[in-house]
Amino acid sequence: MIDLHLQKNNMTRQQLLENLKKHLPDASVDTCADWMMEHRIHFKVTRNRSTKIGDYRPPVHHPNHRISVNHNLNKFSFLITFVHEVAHLTNWKKYQHRVSPHGAEWKHEFRTHLHPFLQQEIFPNDVSTALHLYMDNPAASTCTDKNLYRVLKRYDADSVHMLLETLPQGSLFKVKNYNNVFEKGECIRKNFLCIDINTKRQYKISPIAEVEVVG
Repeated sequence: MIDLHLQKNNMTRQQLLENLKKHLPDASVDTCADWMMEHRIHFKVTRNRSTKIGDYRPPVHHPNHRISVNHNLNKFSFLITFVHEVAHLTNWKKYQHRVSPHGAEWKHEFRTHLHPFLQQEIFPNDVSTALHLYMDNPAASTCTDKNLYRVLKRYDADSVHMLLETLPQGSLFKVKNYNNVFEKGECIRKNFLCIDINTKRQYKISPIAEVEVVG
C-alpha cells in the first residue's frame, strides 16, 4: 500500500504525481496533487476494506488531514472517492462539527470539487451521464446510487466477480468477501430473495451485490 505523507517523506511534487498516476486518470492528477499540497493531506492507499471505500479524518488527534482510499478501485471510482473525501475536508475546515457529515454543505463542496473534472471530460460518457444525475443529490457513498455503481463497475479489472442481477435465477453464488453459498431466487421489490444452501435461511440481497458463481 502507498503512504503519501509529503512532509514526513520529504516527497517532491514529481514523486507525488508519479504515485498518483497509478490510481487516478492522468488528466486529474495535477489537481489532486494541488489539493494534497494545499491542505497538507496525509494520504493513504489502503487494502480493500469491506465496510468502506474511502475515509477522512480531521486534524484533531494528529497534525494533518488524513484521507484514505481503497487500492482496488478502478481509476474513475478512485477519483470520485478521493473527491468525496476532499469535500469532507473542505467542509470540516469551514464548519467543523457544526453541520451534518453528508448534509447540504457537504453536497455543495462535493459538487464544487467534482464539477471541473466533468468539464474536462475526464470520465467516459456513460460515467459522466450517471455522475450528472448523482450530483442532483449526492449520497454518503457512491455504492448507494445503483445506477452510478453499475456504470462504474464496467471499468473494474476484476473478472471474477459480477453483479447479482446479471445471474440467471437458480444460480449458486458467493457474495464477495463471504464464504456462504446462496441460490438466487426471485426479485422481491428491489432485492433478490436468496437461500443459504447450508442453513436454508432466506436473505434479501441487493441486485448490485458483487458475487462469484459457484460450480
